[in-house]
Amino acid sequence: MAPSADIKRIAIKKEGYFPILYHLNPGAKLSEVIKEICLKWTITSKFDQHSLQYLDSKIYITEENRADIHDGDILTLNLNVELSASKFLVDIEQPDSEIKRMALDQLAGVDCAGQAEDPLFANEFINRNGVNALVKIIESDTESPYLVAQAISAVQELLEHGFFSWDKVERSFITKILGYANQSKGVDSKIVQRSLSLLDNIVSMSSTLFIRIMNEVKLDSLVEYLKSSDTKLQISTMALCNSILQRMEHENRKKFTHTLSTKGYTNVLQQIIASSTTGTLSSDIKHQLYVYQSLLLSVLEPRLKTKPDHSDPKLLTELNSIYNYAFESAPLAKDKNLGKADFKKLGFVNSDSPLSDFEETPPGMLAYDAMLYFAQKQLDSYVKVILENYGRDEDCKCPFAKSSKHLTKMLCEVLNVGEPISDTEEQFQPMFFTTDNVFEELYCVSIQLLNKTWKEMRAKTAEDFPRVIGVVKDQIKRALVAKPETIEKFKNKAFSLTYQQILRMMQQEAQERNILDSQTKPVIELREQIVPEIRELVRQQRLSQLVEGLMFDQISKRGQQKGYWFCCLSPNHRFLHYGEVVNSKVNPPIDSLPNKIPISEVTSIKVGKDCPHINRLKKGVIQLAFSIMYNQEEHLDFIAPTQYLFSVWTDALNSLLGKEMTSPESGSDLEMLLNMEMKLLLLDLEDVRIPEVPPPIPKEPDNYNFFYKDI
Repeated sequence: MAPSADIKRIAIKKEGYFPILYHLNPGAKLSEVIKEICLKWTITSKFDQHSLQYLDSKIYITEENRADIHDGDILTLNLNVELSASKFLVDIEQPDSEIKRMALDQLAGVDCAGQAEDPLFANEFINRNGVNALVKIIESDTESPYLVAQAISAVQELLEHGFFSWDKVERSFITKILGYANQSKGVDSKIVQRSLSLLDNIVSMSSTLFIRIMNEVKLDSLVEYLKSSDTKLQISTMALCNSILQRMEHENRKKFTHTLSTKGYTNVLQQIIASSTTGTLSSDIKHQLYVYQSLLLSVLEPRLKTKPDHSDPKLLTELNSIYNYAFESAPLAKDKNLGKADFKKLGFVNSDSPLSDFEETPPGMLAYDAMLYFAQKQLDSYVKVILENYGRDEDCKCPFAKSSKHLTKMLCEVLNVGEPISDTEEQFQPMFFTTDNVFEELYCVSIQLLNKTWKEMRAKTAEDFPRVIGVVKDQIKRALVAKPETIEKFKNKAFSLTYQQILRMMQQEAQERNILDSQTKPVIELREQIVPEIRELVRQQRLSQLVEGLMFDQISKRGQQKGYWFCCLSPNHRFLHYGEVVNSKVNPPIDSLPNKIPISEVTSIKVGKDCPHINRLKKGVIQLAFSIMYNQEEHLDFIAPTQYLFSVWTDALNSLLGKEMTSPESGSDLEMLLNMEMKLLLLDLEDVRIPEVPPPIPKEPDNYNFFYKDI
């Protein structure tokens, strides 16, 4: 017999019967467990017709997954998977609309997991031609919009398991879904939203249908949906556009984003951002905006890695025009010999073959594109930059071509061009949705900023160039932190940060670092005295956030978000309370949470790839995953909403186990609070030099025979 520690204490429910508390023996066969449970309810026959399921997730319990059962889980006794699939199929083919509605609600789910999310059930239902039955409802002109919407959701859930290829779906079905998605008027919004979500799924999983959807989806309709006040409809629209873009080659992406822009897509995105501060935009919308921004920038990647074709006559002509724009008073000879033009005046290293300057990748031909754009689109500013440099002494010039290469490369680094798209990131720049060619526009501002900063720093030689570029990078990064709404506001912000201001900020930061990082004995001793107090303050802040609790995504076995659950620490820090919730916007009271784990039973915290639920996670969220290991082999699995909250929870849990808080965020918070406290304590010593060692203590006098004499 298994030791008592291995017994799982669970609740079992069945419709029409009183719930029971059951002690599940891990060594007992599942068929014997089901028989014993049936007998407790005086069900004396047909035991094999029953199976156990999780109450909330609808996942069937099998011999393979029974080890995942935890203390406090709530299970239900229902029909086995074969009978359940058969019953669902009968019910959705019923003429009775109420029976059909109830079956579709249970299949697709309403504000919770549906039966279609269980892979065991999905496989059985698909094998019984259940998808065809759902397709008939979707293609019917007599069914209610609600039933059609639920049927679409059920089909999406079933086919996401991969048991049935999207490419095997009838062409007429895809035509129907596209018809729903393309009709901006006369179709229920739920049907439209779920059709868009289904198309998004198809685009991600089917290479053949992706091409059809890309060609047949109406962009005008998508723009109309984006104008809707329905947030779910907006998110599904943006997600579909982003999925289409991600499947495209870089060159096609550029054409597609241009077409979207001409249809008014980016204008509507701009309105969405302008009508609501970024703090009130939903996380899903902010993420989709980030993805779209990343895709806009991704079209730069090929040029970033492209070397010049020296035999391309178009490039030679454009180089001539770049030179002539700047020096119209000395036009080039009308021949193909570029050596006659003094390209050194434009800052090229190789005046005989200026294209050779773009051999380095990155920035490759992207720097060339930026220079050409500046010369063609902002001629006055371009000429001003060139002539200002041309008028300086030879040693004091800020070479235009060299500057362009460094600026292009630096901008790509700051904007994360070429970096993989995160599954969780929500940070975006509003100005990316206000203009076309935003990168080139940023370059135009930056090259003028560089010229301005060069003069302010009184740079004179090539040795000064890295220093100037460093200051310009700092100016750009500080301007981007403000998230300017337009390029013009970005320019105003960047230009307002003069070299003198940047220098003062750098000096102040350096001074603070020098004082706070001082290795003098008095400062070191002061830091040592206050570090434990600050560390405990950080720890208490972390624990307070756990007591407040947090809403987590509930992830299905195939990695899909299927609901929410809430977890919090008891005020006495002795228990973790958790449970599933219906309303993710309201934190439930601790008394309403059905499950709890004693902190005394927690043995360790696993993070990232060491988590037991690693196989269910997408690559983009692995770094946000952590698990609480307790009661020997049991575990509670989490996916944090953000990197910061991941650090807060893992730090707090580790501190409850008597371990150190090791996250970079805890170190950052500790350093920030420590620096603030040190500044306050050293405030009276400003501009006073702190000695390396304390002054010596005078020797004691030979005797103490002295006194004050009143006069």
